[in-house]
Amino acid sequence: RLPSGMLRPFYVNIGGSVDGNPALLNRVGQDLARLVVAKGFEPELTVGAAMGSIRLSSYAANFLGVDSIYLEKSDQSKKAFETGFELKRHRVKKGQKVVIVEDLIARGTTLTKLVKTLKAAGADILGIFLTINRSGMKEVEGVKIYSLKEMQPFAISQEVFEARYPYARIAEKPKDMWVELTNMG
Repeated sequence: RLPSGMLRPFYVNIGGSVDGNPALLNRVGQDLARLVVAKGFEPELTVGAAMGSIRLSSYAANFLGVDSIYLEKSDQSKKAFETGFELKRHRVKKGQKVVIVEDLIARGTTLTKLVKTLKAAGADILGIFLTINRSGMKEVEGVKIYSLKEMQPFAISQEVFEARYPYARIAEKPKDMWVELTNMG
């Protein structure tokens, strides 16, 4: 179940795929770095969001030959999807050329907050680089999105979901707030 109340019959977990798999993380980081270079950018820094994109951003930075930092969730709210981000342990120099590296975009909420935080810190954001764009969005807050893979946004109402997938189980509060499906028939 998505925060909108709509349902998806699948779940994409980039972090779960690359965690504990350094060879895959290495490959995805290299592919993202190649995409940055192919678009003609020369960043001074990669930026990810804690916790999910720290490794991905670091691996991409390694291939780009630059440093990597991450933004942490602010302590303003207990609900993860309501929190903003802040530079708690790291700093961005005014005018520093950065690329944001994230696993995916679904609604753009996290990326909107990252972009706003980095702009407020004075960063020159060259682009947002993702493994998967499943939002259909082309930019966030005026910053262009580039991705390794595009997926069509797909979500359906609960009644359509239940009619289409009668053997599916909908987890109301699954790990990572996603639909958990079993016995797809």
